[in-house]
Amino acid sequence: MPKKLIEIAGEAPTEEKPVLRPADSIQTDKVICLECGKEMRQLSTKHLVAHGMSQKEYRKKYGFSMRTPLSAKSLTKARIKAAQKRGLPEKLQKYIEARRQSKTTVAAKSSVSAAETGKKVKRRASRRKTA
Repeated sequence: MPKKLIEIAGEAPTEEKPVLRPADSIQTDKVICLECGKEMRQLSTKHLVAHGMSQKEYRKKYGFSMRTPLSAKSLTKARIKAAQKRGLPEKLQKYIEARRQSKTTVAAKSSVSAAETGKKVKRRASRRKTA
């Protein structure tokens, strides 16, 4: 809901708190933007840019976890169902396991070759973002 300024008998205007709780803004068939009160199926990045914020800033401001989808519950369920129909969970687990196996194989080969040559193996630092 839009924030409104209320002026009471010559006093300075005060901000009215939104009536809708953030947890209640994500409903079965719609999502309500807590900045402007607009109802839609999904809060898009384009819509949030109009408010001068990213999805990360919106989530942080209203207390949503980073894993919470900013879309209607019915839309989220439909996407999950479509992914399961395509076999995504099983394929993803197979991919992760194959990747893990290839990493252990490569690490074992590099340690064996280093032991044979007597040289130390340099390991790369992980490239994770720290912010």
